[in-house]
Amino acid sequence: MAGLSLILFAYMAQAVTPDAVRVGPGDLLTIRALHVPEMPERPVRVDDAGFVQLAMIGRVEAAGRTTQELSKDIERRLVDLVREPQVTVEVMETRSRPVSVFGSVRKPGVYQMDRPKLRLVELLPIAGGLEPDAGSRVIVARANGGAVETIPMSKLMNGQNTDQYWVFPNDSVTVPRAKLIYVLGDVRRPGGFPLKDDETITALQALALAEGAQITAATKNSRIIRKGDEPSEQTVNLRSVLEGKAQDFALEPNDILFVPSSASKRTSIKIAEAAMQMAVGAVIWRR
Repeated sequence: MAGLSLILFAYMAQAVTPDAVRVGPGDLLTIRALHVPEMPERPVRVDDAGFVQLAMIGRVEAAGRTTQELSKDIERRLVDLVREPQVTVEVMETRSRPVSVFGSVRKPGVYQMDRPKLRLVELLPIAGGLEPDAGSRVIVARANGGAVETIPMSKLMNGQNTDQYWVFPNDSVTVPRAKLIYVLGDVRRPGGFPLKDDETITALQALALAEGAQITAATKNSRIIRKGDEPSEQTVNLRSVLEGKAQDFALEPNDILFVPSSASKRTSIKIAEAAMQMAVGAVIWRR
């Protein structure tokens, strides 16, 4: 996912002008009024109705306005009270533009957007980036029961046309976890391997993903362990499959291909139990 990180840095380098920021209910503002001691510089919270209460001029509608629009309105109200008022408004804390990120990201949760819309390639790294077991698509559910978009991860990673993938306040973004197969035991790179959408894989292909068996492996005693309420186990003679003397076996998501060591003395049941325990903490290798 290095490509996605590079895209992030490119977009984060683009400045966001204050005019692009619109105020909303719950936002915390700092309002500075030059030469107006009656209006001291201190944080003020926008209330649920979208107003702020200010000295000298009372309630001012803030929600829906840019910081520049709000400062100009305050200046207009002060002009009869103060000569040439100069007002600046800054958003110190945003609470009015939440977006939820769930699924296979490092820091799932609710984040506040600092602008009216945000590129999806910017949001995912804000949520810590993708977990190794992230799937090949992102699901964006629009606010208030709106449309649901499914976006291929490949379109985000290639850096092309990313301007068409935006998220807006109150949207919900989910990165589903990929389906995995595991190759464990006496192999060069044990761990879990994400499957692409609708991908089928065989035991021999899975062994190749794990960079093959160690020289000490007993490939003829390999096993496919299928997890479930009642785990099942099937012996696979990978040596014969490699030699073209036996048919390869198709794996299903969450299957474990276990290649024991030739020195292993464990019973079949103990191997299955050990393999499932190993799968829980297995390294996930992205392909």
